[in-house]
Amino acid sequence: MNALPEGESKEKVLEHYNFLRNHAGFIQTNAYKKVREWFVEQFPLYRKDPLFYLKNEVKVIEIKAFTEQADNKGA
Repeated sequence: MNALPEGESKEKVLEHYNFLRNHAGFIQTNAYKKVREWFVEQFPLYRKDPLFYLKNEVKVIEIKAFTEQADNKGA
């Protein structure tokens, strides 16, 4: 994530990542799983084309929307 081009989206991605990493344990007992789920959703092309994110603007997934979506999947 530090390799993302400088800009507002990089700052937002890092902000959301750090928040989720520090507080995911409050959401569920396995914090790694929640952070991984967010990462996979935030960067869906990472395994296929990781350089995509160096050349394109990243649409930031808001933490609130992500956790609400996760809650709805579990319901």
